[in-house]
Amino acid sequence: MADKFLTLLDMTKRNPGSNTDGAVGLIEEVNTVAPELESLMGRPIDGVTYKTKKRVALPASPVFRNANEGTDIVSSTYDQGIGQCFFLDAQMRCDEMVISSGRSEGNSQSEVLSDEAIGVVRQKFIHVGDQFYRGTTADAKGFAGLQSLYDSTNCEVSAAGTTSTASSAWLVWNDLQGVHWVWGQQMGLTMGEWVRMQVQDSAAKSYHAYVNNLSGWIGLFFGHTKSIVRIKLITVAKPLTDALGAQALAKMPIFMRRSSGLKWFMNSAALLSLQTSRSTVYTAKTDSGILQFAPIPDTLAGIPIVLTDSLPNTE
Repeated sequence: MADKFLTLLDMTKRNPGSNTDGAVGLIEEVNTVAPELESLMGRPIDGVTYKTKKRVALPASPVFRNANEGTDIVSSTYDQGIGQCFFLDAQMRCDEMVISSGRSEGNSQSEVLSDEAIGVVRQKFIHVGDQFYRGTTADAKGFAGLQSLYDSTNCEVSAAGTTSTASSAWLVWNDLQGVHWVWGQQMGLTMGEWVRMQVQDSAAKSYHAYVNNLSGWIGLFFGHTKSIVRIKLITVAKPLTDALGAQALAKMPIFMRRSSGLKWFMNSAALLSLQTSRSTVYTAKTDSGILQFAPIPDTLAGIPIVLTDSLPNTE
């Protein structure tokens, strides 16, 4: 992708003069909600790689024995895996001439640089939200996502929709032994101070600009093989229902179902289909038979719902 720099035209559009309401401030037209980084807990690690150890089988029989009779020696079966974090990097550069031009139009240097930094943070949250589900399909240089991690044979329920406008709802066990974020080098995403320095344009000619970047090592840990369950092919004709939610939950081990770390991730279309699938309720008036639309769901199968724009309607 080509570099994108802040321009004089951008500064003109930022002008808070007579045509802009200063009380309103900067209106975010790009308002994608990507709560995946905020909704799931994580942990820092030393370095950028980590090992996982799994017990894949308990010791075999026998359990009892007769007097004066021995038994076979038994042991568990283990498996080991290696995971890694990936370097997230967002480079920022603002020409000092562009910054200077904004001062005469009421844009202070700190305001311009702050807005640029906030924009970068929002964009990276959106990108990580997309990566969380689509993984290397979204960005081959990043971590694997839910679509490639979950067991599509044993941990999937279908709403049986047949159109191209279908979405999914994901049940995730957010736990140190389930799904969680891993932050490499003992730190999360960090942003430094803006620094004025000499840079070069595409023709190798020099000028001064303010530079900064947002960076950090991030990975997605996937532990227990049944810590992700997917309900796929949700459409208007084949909505998300409480029955489907119960089927999905039943595919998780009992100890997970007792955990407080379970969360549903779904988009607005899937949430609306769940709402419309539920029965309407009568109003509080005893003299009225008017029905009300079912309330907006905040749980499914007793598990909290996290609403996100990161899941598409065109799976």
